[in-house]
Amino acid sequence: MPRKRRYGITSAMRYQLKAYRVHKIDGIPEDLANLVALNQTMAWSTGFGMFHRVWENVVKRVLQELKVGKIYWGLYRAFTCQVLSKTVEKKTEEIDLVIRKFANLGLDIDVLRAIVNAIQQAEIGLIPATHEESSEVSGAGGGAGGV
Repeated sequence: MPRKRRYGITSAMRYQLKAYRVHKIDGIPEDLANLVALNQTMAWSTGFGMFHRVWENVVKRVLQELKVGKIYWGLYRAFTCQVLSKTVEKKTEEIDLVIRKFANLGLDIDVLRAIVNAIQQAEIGLIPATHEESSEVSGAGGGAGGV
């Protein structure tokens, strides 16, 4: 079984060292390569933090409460990442569109909505509470990982 990667106390330092090695090439001053590596590490840590924090502190709890089988957790994690990416970071899609997309793939729409509602409650302002509670989604109810 492969080793599970975790974000630990040395993760940022290891990432910064790798970034420094990438940027420290002939002709690039050492202090500039170090500064670029430091900035890249800070940006990486910030992005990793939001996705990781929401998954660990919000979504896992919802999945446990709804007794979703762990075999489906990866699919719901993909949904969570897409929700955060498309509706929070890039603001390229509406939350309803992401919900419909994953419901059409066979995920339980009630679990998807529970995840979005939990994120809205836990992270004030992270996702606007404007998604519609429509049942126009094909595949609604009885999908993968349902209760």
